[in-house]
Formats: sequence, C-alpha cells, structure tokens
Amino acid sequence: MVGLFFSTMKFDQLQSSNADPEMVNNGFNKPYKPTKKYWFLGGFFVLVIILQITLVRFDLSQTLPASVQNYIYLPAVIINYRQIITMSDIYDQDQAMAVFSENTDSQEMGLGISFKNVNERRHIAQERIIRDLIIANLVKQFNIEPTEDEISKEWGRLISTSETENKLLDSIKKYLGLSKEQYRDLTLLPSLREIKLHQYYHQTDSIDSENKKIGTDQLSERINQAREAIKKGEDFAQVATRFSDDPQSAFSGGDLGWQKMGERDADFEGAVFSLAIGEVSNPIKTDFGYYIAKIEDKKIANSEVSVKVRQIVFLPDDNFENWLDGEVNSTPIWRLTKY
Repeated sequence: MVGLFFSTMKFDQLQSSNADPEMVNNGFNKPYKPTKKYWFLGGFFVLVIILQITLVRFDLSQTLPASVQNYIYLPAVIINYRQIITMSDIYDQDQAMAVFSENTDSQEMGLGISFKNVNERRHIAQERIIRDLIIANLVKQFNIEPTEDEISKEWGRLISTSETENKLLDSIKKYLGLSKEQYRDLTLLPSLREIKLHQYYHQTDSIDSENKKIGTDQLSERINQAREAIKKGEDFAQVATRFSDDPQSAFSGGDLGWQKMGERDADFEGAVFSLAIGEVSNPIKTDFGYYIAKIEDKKIANSEVSVKVRQIVFLPDDNFENWLDGEVNSTPIWRLTKY
C-alpha cells in the first residue's frame, strides 16, 4: 500500500509538472533512453526469428550441417499457442520412415502410400506428430496415461514376436533406424496412448455421447471384406495391416508372437487354441470386439501348449475416429511449414 501511495503521488507530481508528456520517466525525473546494447539485442532476436521462419518456410534447414541444426531451435508447428513441434521432431520421424521405405515396399504392405516421396513422407510425419501430441493432451486430460507396467508388458509382447530382445532391437534398427528409447517415444508410447484413449471412449458416457453408435452393419461389412480377402488367397498379414483396428499389431501384420493359455480373453483363447496350424478362425466375439485369428505354429514345453498367432481386430464403429478428427480440427494449429 505504501508503494502504491508513493507511486500515485509521483504520478500526480508528473502530471502537474511541465514535463514532456511523451517522456518516459524512470522515477528520477530522467528520461529513459534505450542504449545501443538493447537496440542491438532486440535487432538480433528479430533477425533470429526471421532466419528461423525462412529456414522452416522454405525447408532450407536441412542444408545446414547436423551439428548446427542441433543448436538452432526451428519451430515447425505451434499447437494451442504454447506447444511447439520442431523441425528436428519431424526429421526424426521422417528419417525412421525413410529407413523403413528402404527395407520394405509400403505399397505392397497395403499402406496405400509411398514413403519414397520426400514431401509426402514429411507431410505424413508432421501430421502424425500433431495427432500424437493432441492424443497425449487428451490422455493427460482424462488421466489415463499408460503406466510403466503397461509399457513393459507391451514391450514384452513385442519381444515374443521376435523370440529375443536382441532380435527385436536388431529389427527396429534395421527397419526404422531407431534405438530402443527412440522407438519407445516415437512409436510404442503414442500407440499405447491411442489404444487407451479408444478404450476410454468406449467405456465412458461423458464423451461424444450423442454421436455414439455401434454401427453393427458397417462392422459386419468390414469383417466380411477381410474374410473374403483371406479366402481369395491374400496374405493374412497384409489383410491385418489393412483392416485391423489395433494399430500396434497391425503394423506388424497382426503378429502376436507366441501366446500361452491365460494371457488373453477366455473367448479368444477358447477359439484360438483349438485351431490347427495354418487354420484361420471364424469371427471371435469378445468383450473388446471381434477377432479373426490364424495359427502359424504350435509347440509344447513342460506340458504347456503355446501357439504362434496373428490377429485382425475389429472394434465396433463407435465414431471414435470422427470424434478424434473433430478434436484435432478444433485445436488451434499453426503450421509454419507445409508439405
């Protein structure tokens, strides 16, 4: 209060004085004049911002040495006026996709896109990061972030598809060019977040309640399309990549690795463990959705049966994708660069 009083008194004195009204007073009746130092710093920061926007807008940042890129902060996308996706983030995702394209044919895998086209690849990388960040925000909002135990369990499932962790890491390095930590941050964690958000959308009535529909007819049509493709001789893994609603297993052609009794839903296991090697199941209804499974191998160790299985997951058409697209489209997004 004392400070406010003296400040008010000082202001009154200034108003009643003959001081130039345009003069900035610093409290000692001396005009404040910016020094050359502050003009220089201000001009420097303006130039840095212009340089950043120029490099990003015209995609010139990759012309710089990698050592320089690591020290220059180049924002590519701004979300919610505060969250920034950098060019480095996009290049990391783009590099993984480039390595993937060198070792696989994305067209043959049924992805419908060409990772060999640089601009198309970077556009996909940018939009995927935007989507993953918005999903992460929603997961945090609903307090459903994957736990370390859930992450470890999913990593263990992935190991089972490659038999050993070293083989899995070799595959990740070969096909994506990523370390274990990078794979966790760029692929595993975003995938788990989307799965948990999808499950939460299913389980709660507080989200999009007026638009939720089971869509039985559409679901049946998708299941029949997948079955017809398999009957016509199309590779099960390719069908899984195209049709499965589980993004994590779809990426690996529906591969679940080796499964033991007691690890999955009872309805799923009851149908799967009765199949012969090479046999494809009829649609299996569970509490989570519908499955089509194929047994690739069986083994018995210590009187315990294990099966190597692939799956195609069909979740009810609950408008999740439309709702999520709405959340993305309603989020303030400023794209500094466009591909």
